[in-house]
Amino acid sequence: MKKLFTLIAFIGLAIGANAQRNVDIEVKLISPAAGTHIISGHSLGLAWAIINHGPDTLRASDTIVYHYTVNGASATPDRHAYGTIPSGDTAYLLGDTGLAATYSGYMHDSTKSVCIAYTALITAGHIGTITDANSTNNTSCLSLVYTDVPKISAFYGDISIYPNPAQSNLNLDMNLNIGGNVSVRVLDATGRIVLSEDKGKLNAGNHKLSLNTTDLSNGIYIYQVMVDAETTTGRFSIAK
Repeated sequence: MKKLFTLIAFIGLAIGANAQRNVDIEVKLISPAAGTHIISGHSLGLAWAIINHGPDTLRASDTIVYHYTVNGASATPDRHAYGTIPSGDTAYLLGDTGLAATYSGYMHDSTKSVCIAYTALITAGHIGTITDANSTNNTSCLSLVYTDVPKISAFYGDISIYPNPAQSNLNLDMNLNIGGNVSVRVLDATGRIVLSEDKGKLNAGNHKLSLNTTDLSNGIYIYQVMVDAETTTGRFSIAK
């Protein structure tokens, strides 16, 4: 009888541990900034934050299905496991560098709506299921300007950042193909601008930009380097 009771108790605990869980996933597109120009032949990275407003934890073994759309035209849905996101945690930054201004008819300085949408939650390796009862905050959109202006790109190649993770200082090495007005912004996980510096007019050539990150807390951040109407986006972290 004691063994039977123990077995029943164990089964009860297992079922309870894997019972249905409820999360409330909110997505926020935080980069690039609304109104950013994306030039034909170039790609622009997307970065967004995930916030769990639900009562239960999103586990590392859970998978979220998402897709992005450009003026309602959907890309192929993708799946990602984002790691553990406890209730009330904000947030988990992600990136996608596949958004390019090569879509037919999306040229000539036309404004297009870009959206990130989460469509499903999948639980792997658990008896129970996971649900997101609130779907009103599963999509986030912004407007970009698609252009086919015949000009030389201000950027040439990638921007190198170091050290990463940073502590009190972040360096950005970049090469400008042509001169332009340069500014740098840093955004946190909620899309709030926590650092902004105007570097003024820089000539063509190699440049090293430096940001004082002393006041930034540990975590993941997005940087935006803007040269006139063109923006390059990337991620870095602070670990002190």
